[in-house]
Formats: sequence, structure tokens, C-alpha cells
Amino acid sequence: LYERSGPIAYITLNRPARLNAITGSFPQLLEDLIARANSDEQIHVIILRGSGRGFCSGYDLKRFAEGKGDVEGESHPLGTQSMPWDPTIDYRLMFGFTQNFMSIWRSPKPVIGQIHGFAVG
Repeated sequence: LYERSGPIAYITLNRPARLNAITGSFPQLLEDLIARANSDEQIHVIILRGSGRGFCSGYDLKRFAEGKGDVEGESHPLGTQSMPWDPTIDYRLMFGFTQNFMSIWRSPKPVIGQIHGFAVG
């Protein structure tokens, strides 16, 4: 969820029923929203926050383990693979996510974490 209030851009993790657990599409979405805020000359600061009773419970391991997509009822191989397990597949996935999350670090505008409740993983 992206909102703007004066010189502040708010990026809100908005899955309160799952304690804002991270899905497969979220890392890229976060990078895109950070870029959006950085490209807006009227924005001076970015606040990253979570809705509901916690900031973030980490990756949605249930969704990843079940091979679920980000839309209810959708399925795809994200986070799952046939045996034998190939660590390079897992590494590529997590490396990509890490690069997305590093957009916070690389942001030329300050990013403030408005942390409350759970902040895991």
C-alpha cells in the first residue's frame, strides 16, 4: 500500500491477517514503491510500516511451502522444487529477494522503519 502525505511517502505492509508475512511478489513490489518515492521530487522521506498488530512476521513459510502464488487459488513453483533439492535454485530466489530489499539501503532518501509488534526475519 502506497500513500503520500505532504513530503512523506508511506509504504504499508498490508496483510494483517498473516501478520504482514512476505509473499513472493512483495520484494519486487517494495523495490518498485521505493523507486516511486525516490522519483517524486516532492517526497523527502519514506516511512515503511505494517498494518495490524505487528510490523512483519517474516516470509510466509506456509504459502511458500505449499507452492502458492500471491493470488488466492493460484499456484506456481515459487519456493518449491522437486527432489533432490537443488540449493542453487533456492539461492537464486533468495539472492533476488535480497537485491529487492537492498533498495531500502540504496535509497537516496531516508527510509524510516515504523516498527511495532512483531518484526521477524
